[in-house]
Amino acid sequence: MKKSLVLIIIGVIIFLCLIIISIVILFVPNSPINKWIIKAGITDENFPENNPNQNKNPAGESDSNPSTGGGSVGGGTSSGGGSGNSNNCISRKIPFSIGELVILEECLDYEGNNCVEKNVECSINIKNQDDEISGTFKGEISFFEKGHPTNLIDTFLFEEYLGPGEETSVIATTYISDDEIANLEIECIYQTTETPEEEICS
Repeated sequence: MKKSLVLIIIGVIIFLCLIIISIVILFVPNSPINKWIIKAGITDENFPENNPNQNKNPAGESDSNPSTGGGSVGGGTSSGGGSGNSNNCISRKIPFSIGELVILEECLDYEGNNCVEKNVECSINIKNQDDEISGTFKGEISFFEKGHPTNLIDTFLFEEYLGPGEETSVIATTYISDDEIANLEIECIYQTTETPEEEICS
């Protein structure tokens, strides 16, 4: 009986000691017991399942499923209009000449001394002065009352394709049946709206 009582007391003492040691480990990090545990190497680092932040890949090995990023790596070429680009190229109009304006008026009907119906013809000459480049020349010839360029009567659009050194005449005509306008003296003006260009690279 005494022997059993002694064993029970010893068991209770051991149980209490374990509880005290557990409390010290949990709440007293600088205790001698904790220091002894650290010195003995008994830490969470030896048990990866207790350390979720530990890298599971061995040192020097890459993840078998690397993540993909949203950035882009690219080159390519860029092109732009205007006078230059990334290749140090510029565009310039090829040389040409335009002129030799000739105006012909033909009255088709008179009432007394007044012309009430007539045709007007205006012609110009265009020459491509470049020795190598062909291209299209666009422009317009406008008819108006002499001395009053704002009193526009008619406009003729032209488009001519010329090879190197080639030239041509452009003839614009208008028919006037309004007796007040037909009796006026008519003039013409011309201008180009588009001419060929060449690209020069340095």
